[in-house]
Amino acid sequence: MTNAHAWDGTVSAFLQTPDTTLIELFRAHHRKSSVEQPSQSHETAWRDSWKVLRASFQQLINLHTEVNNWFVVFEYELPRERGRRPDAIILTGRSMFVLEFKGFGYIDNAHVDQVHAYVRDFVAYHSTSHAYAGAMLPILVPTRMKLTRQSRNIVQIVSPDLLADTLWDFYSRGQAAGLMNKSWLNGEYEPLPTLVRAARIIFNNEPFPQIRRAASSGVEDAMKYAIKVAEAAEARQERHLVLITGVPGAGKTLVGIRFVYEYAADHNDERNKAIMLSGNGPLVNVLQHALRSRVFVQDVHGFLKTYTREGVRPPKEHIIIYDEAQRAWDAERSAEKRGTSYSEPDDFLLIGSRQRDWSMMIALIGQGQEIHLGEEAGLSQWNTAVHNAKQLTGTSWIVHTPKRLSHIFADADKLYVSDKLDLDQSLRSHVAEEVQEWVSTLLNGTNATLVDGQKPRFDASVIQKTQQLSKAIKEDGFVLYVTRDVELAKTYAQHRYVGEYDKRYGLLASSKAKCLPQFGIDNDFQATRRLREGPWFNDEPSSPYSCCQLDAVATEFACQGLELDLPIVCWGDDVRFVRGQWVTPPMNRSSAKDPHRLRINAYRVLLSRGRDGMVIYVPPIPTLDETFALLVQAGCDVLSQDAPTTELPYALALTP
Repeated sequence: MTNAHAWDGTVSAFLQTPDTTLIELFRAHHRKSSVEQPSQSHETAWRDSWKVLRASFQQLINLHTEVNNWFVVFEYELPRERGRRPDAIILTGRSMFVLEFKGFGYIDNAHVDQVHAYVRDFVAYHSTSHAYAGAMLPILVPTRMKLTRQSRNIVQIVSPDLLADTLWDFYSRGQAAGLMNKSWLNGEYEPLPTLVRAARIIFNNEPFPQIRRAASSGVEDAMKYAIKVAEAAEARQERHLVLITGVPGAGKTLVGIRFVYEYAADHNDERNKAIMLSGNGPLVNVLQHALRSRVFVQDVHGFLKTYTREGVRPPKEHIIIYDEAQRAWDAERSAEKRGTSYSEPDDFLLIGSRQRDWSMMIALIGQGQEIHLGEEAGLSQWNTAVHNAKQLTGTSWIVHTPKRLSHIFADADKLYVSDKLDLDQSLRSHVAEEVQEWVSTLLNGTNATLVDGQKPRFDASVIQKTQQLSKAIKEDGFVLYVTRDVELAKTYAQHRYVGEYDKRYGLLASSKAKCLPQFGIDNDFQATRRLREGPWFNDEPSSPYSCCQLDAVATEFACQGLELDLPIVCWGDDVRFVRGQWVTPPMNRSSAKDPHRLRINAYRVLLSRGRDGMVIYVPPIPTLDETFALLVQAGCDVLSQDAPTTELPYALALTP
C-alpha cells in the first residue's frame, strides 16, 4: 500500500525536507484520495503539525541521536475507508505512535475517540500492526494548548510543548523488539465490511476479506455446516430445517447472503439455486437500493402470497433462507394479512414438502428482537410446523439446531445439535464483544431470560455488572455517551466523522415514543412512513436523503438488521426506569399479547445498531430523570458542557 500516504521516511530525512516539497506531495495526495483541491485550512493544519513535529524531534535528537532513525508516515489513508487517515504515524522499532493534530485550545471528545479508533482498527485489521499490539499509543495534540498531558482510556492528550517528553517516555519503557519500520507500509488493511458493503463484494464476485474477527466469530463454521447439510439433503433426497441463531450484529444475514451466492457458484445445476427472503422490508429496500437489483433478496410476504395459493407449483429454488425468522407471523396474523389458516413456519415447511425430491429451509434467528404484532408466538411455531408437515403431507423434516434450542423440537423425527449454529459474538461493534451483554443486562436486569409478562428488576449487582462491562467496552474503543442535549449529540457525530465519506451516523427512535417530536425528533407515523430507507442508509453524507443529515428518523422497524457507525439513540417515554424496573405505558388499543416485551425488544434493537459506539439522547423531562441517571450509573459517559446531576433519587438495594 505504498501509495496510500503522502510521505514516508526517517526523522532525519523529514527534518531535511523543506516545507515547499512536502506541501506539493500533500496536495497531490489529497487530490488523489478525495478528488478535490485541498483548502487553505488543510494546508494550515499540515504546516502546524510539521512545525510541532520538527521542534519535538529536534529536542529529542539533541539528547538521543537514535531518534534520527525513527520512521514517519504522513497522511496514511486506511484502504477501503475513504477519508480516514491519521495525520502521522511514528514507528520506532519498539513502539508505534498514531498522532492526530487539531487546531483547538480545548479537548473535544470526538477528536479523542477518533484517534482511539485508528489504533483499535490498526490492531484488528492491519496485518503488520499486529506485532505492535500493546506497543501502540494514540496521541491527540491540540495545537493551541500548553502544559497539558492527560489520559483518556489509552489516548494521550498532549500539548505541543510536552510532545517530545511523551514520545520518549513511552519509547523508553518499551522492549527492543527490532520491528521493521518501512515494511509496515506493505501490510494489508482489511476492515470488516458493513452488511451492505459485504453484499456488494459478494454480488460483484470480489474476494471476501479474510478478517480474523469474522473467522473467530463462527460465521465460517456456520457456513460450512449449512453447505454440508444442503449437499446431504440433495444426495439422500431428504428435507432439512436448519436454525442459525445469533446476537444482534453477529453475521446471520451475512451467512444467508454468502450462502445464496457461494452455494450457487459451486453447484451450477439450476435445481440447486437458493433464495433469500426477509420479512424486514427496510433491509430488503436497502440491499436492493445498494445493489440496484430486486433479485438478490426478496420480501418474504410476497413470496408466501405467491406460493401458498392452491394449485401453484413450488418454487424452483430447493433451498429457502428466511432472514430474521424470529419475526415469523403466527396463524392469527397470517389469517389477518394473507387469509391463510397457517403460520409462516407452517407455510414454509408445507412448500418444502411439496418439492418433488428434496428441500432445505434455513431460518436465521435474532435473539430478543420480536417487535411486531404476530411475532410473539416464539420459536415453538417451528416445532409445530414440523409436526403439521408430517400430519398433513407425510413428510419428515430433519432438524438442526444449537443446543439451547434443542428442547423445543420434541416433534422432530431426527434432531442434530451443534453450537456451530449459534453465533454468539457481535461483528458490528468491532472488538467490543461485551456490548451485547451490556445491552441485555441493562434491559433485563436480574432476569437472564424474560418470561412472558415478566418485567426485569434491578439490584446493585446489575449496576456493578453494567459498569464492569462498560469499562471494557470503552477501553476497546466503542464509545458510550448519554446526553440531554440533542444538538450536542449531533455536533459530536459531525466532528467525529468530518471528511470520512463512508461513515454513517443518524437518528434512531422508538416508534411509540410520544415525547420526542417536541424536541425536534420527528418519529410520528407519517414522518417515518415517508422515510426512504435505501438512500437513508446508503447515500453519501452530503446527500439530502442521507442519515448523516440528522433530520429524518429511523425507528426500530426501519433499522432492524441494519447498522450505523454511530447511532444517536433518542430515548422516549414509552420505556422509563422507575424505582428499580422498566415501566411501559398501557397500550389501550393494542392487540399485542405482551406489549411490554415488544417495547423492551424495540430498545434492544435500537441499542444494538452501532459499529463505533452510540450516543443516547434522553430528553430533559422529569419523567426521564431516573432513566438518564441509570444510564450514567450503567457506565455511559455524560456528553455535556455542564454535567447535570446523575444520581438516582434512591439507592438500588438488593431485590429480595
